[in-house]
Amino acid sequence: MIIIIIFLSNEMQLPNFDEIFIGFDKVVHIIFYFLIGISIQIMILGVFPKKPDKIIIILTLIIGLTIGTIDEIIQSFMPLRFSDIKDFIADFIGLSFSIFIYKIIKKILKS
Repeated sequence: MIIIIIFLSNEMQLPNFDEIFIGFDKVVHIIFYFLIGISIQIMILGVFPKKPDKIIIILTLIIGLTIGTIDEIIQSFMPLRFSDIKDFIADFIGLSFSIFIYKIIKKILKS
């Protein structure tokens, strides 16, 4: 997933996703970062299965937002690409949604 993001960040010119519908690129960001959030949580639980939920949530946000920040910084140096705070917000929404789903699954498994 991260490799795909880096690859797409380095593409000189991506198709105009707004031709599909306005805001489509933000939906793509949300989906990608939702999947990244789930992947981070699985990784943390695989390495540290007894970590409290607060630590898993904090690490998911720190790692995910670091990836998002690096992605936006890389884009700011690419010709025909630009860094956008709205992309970063969409990344945060995707990560937050992954945390929300994690908490629901955890609650279901406890009952």
